[in-house]
Amino acid sequence: MDERYINKFIEIKKLGWIKSLRNGDTGVGYTLEKFINQTKEEKKSLRIKSLRKGSNRRLTLFAKIPIWGQGGRTKLLDDYGYYDKNNRWSLYTSIYATKKTSKGWQIELDQDKLFLNNKNKAVIYWQLKKLQTIIKQKLNNSVMVYADYKKEDGHEFFKYDDFYLAKDPEINNFTKLILNGSMCIDLAIHRDKDTNQVIDKGFLFRININKINELFNSVTKIKL
Repeated sequence: MDERYINKFIEIKKLGWIKSLRNGDTGVGYTLEKFINQTKEEKKSLRIKSLRKGSNRRLTLFAKIPIWGQGGRTKLLDDYGYYDKNNRWSLYTSIYATKKTSKGWQIELDQDKLFLNNKNKAVIYWQLKKLQTIIKQKLNNSVMVYADYKKEDGHEFFKYDDFYLAKDPEINNFTKLILNGSMCIDLAIHRDKDTNQVIDKGFLFRININKINELFNSVTKIKL
């Protein structure tokens, strides 16, 4: 690993408690990102993800458009959407392999594909070979940074203590995590009420934070 990163990690660890630079769930990653200040090119070779210690929240690994028939996201929203609390025609849901959602969605896997089924009917899918390529490209050589967190006077603070280098994400590990319910796929689509435009925030592959190390064949603590 580049010595610049090691020196930066040592510097961040020595700072102790750091006030969050953003409110909400994303504050832990955003704050660390600002201190490390990677370029776009650097992010391609080393992904740095920050996690709250002991959290059971989900972390987005990547987004990937599925393979679908004619009509794409517009037909998907037309066929399976509903009016949300903002009176928008929407399709927002977290889908698992271990259970059906209230609207009948569930993940199913075969040897080659990952499907999103609705009421046992395949609607969209991803090829596992393509997902294997994506996780290798996007997640190999990832640094997982675990942070303690606290709140004082309405402000959140983080202490970034533990740094791990994760290598060799494997599709077999990925599918096991899908099948045991540790990973889900989030749909996030709605139609703008004013323009009628379909807004797609991505087909998000998300994992329970406390299970992320199981995605990789190698996870080692970085000595600082």
